[in-house]
Amino acid sequence: MDHNLILVPAVALLVGLGAPALLRPLLRSLGTYDTPNHRSSHSTTVLRGGGIAPAGGVVAAVAAAWAILFGHTPHGVAIVALTVLSAAVLGALEDIRGVSVRVRAACQLAIGLGCSLSVVLVHGAPWWLAPLGAIAVAGYINVANFMDGVNGISSLHGLATGGVFALVGAVTQTSWLVVAGLALAAAYLAFLPWNLFGRRMFLGDVGSYALGAAVASLSLVAVATGVPPLAALAPLAVYLADTASTFFRRLARGASWHEAHREHAYQAHVVAGRSHLFSAALTFVLTVGCGLLGLASLGATPFGVAACLAGVLALGVVHVVLPRALSAFSADADTSSASSPATAAARVPTATGAP
Repeated sequence: MDHNLILVPAVALLVGLGAPALLRPLLRSLGTYDTPNHRSSHSTTVLRGGGIAPAGGVVAAVAAAWAILFGHTPHGVAIVALTVLSAAVLGALEDIRGVSVRVRAACQLAIGLGCSLSVVLVHGAPWWLAPLGAIAVAGYINVANFMDGVNGISSLHGLATGGVFALVGAVTQTSWLVVAGLALAAAYLAFLPWNLFGRRMFLGDVGSYALGAAVASLSLVAVATGVPPLAALAPLAVYLADTASTFFRRLARGASWHEAHREHAYQAHVVAGRSHLFSAALTFVLTVGCGLLGLASLGATPFGVAACLAGVLALGVVHVVLPRALSAFSADADTSSASSPATAAARVPTATGAP
């Protein structure tokens, strides 16, 4: 791999760090504010749409790769960049003026179909991958959007998945995956300070759509170019487990799947009084764990691959059940403390001099 390609993540990092400062006046003039309601996990009005920065960082990084390689950028990187750009444009329209559910879903499917057809035509993947890939990419764009509900979670997801993809690319000697993974990780890492500190900004739909498109297209192109499926899909497991479990719970009681709510496992931590950073960091750690298990499956025996798959599934289950388990543990601890002799004695009124 050309050593000059180390400039690619540097470009993504610089754009991700600097662009939000330039975006703030534009977003204010467009009135793209996120006003809290009863379904929100935040309590103050916050500017949204900052996801233009990491999305732009990924696309700018690909342009840098194109320049470094004199127009011979690996097709995989170009497919990912075009998918991210298309999803970001749709997300920006949703942030600025709103798009109906039907139009939004149709556009997401079109973006997914464009990505999967490109994979079929360019990399010679089987034709059945086109409709399956279209649904997968459109689905994960929505997954990333649904999971963007606490501060830092999406930026950390971009960092985790991008970093794992880069490692998988290095082990499998898939240079384009290294470049694209590092670009994704750098772009979303750069936005993290803007989301956590000072005058905060939200990614908005533009940022979450771009993130979902990037992760899904990276996985799809990786599988199509020979990366073992478990290694390519493991970083998605935690987000998929959370969204699937929430979707089926809501479906079972007749709730609308696309309505905003606070019923995801990651949101349950905040509802229970834990911090946004706790929820985001825990999701990050579990995602990295899944990614490393996928990485460990490379070159493993069939038994080893099965064990890694079992580990990935187990971490997905842990993510889903952990909020309730922690709440039950806290309740048990409070009950035990309240019923202890020391606590009971402390609650007995002291004498005040009355007979």
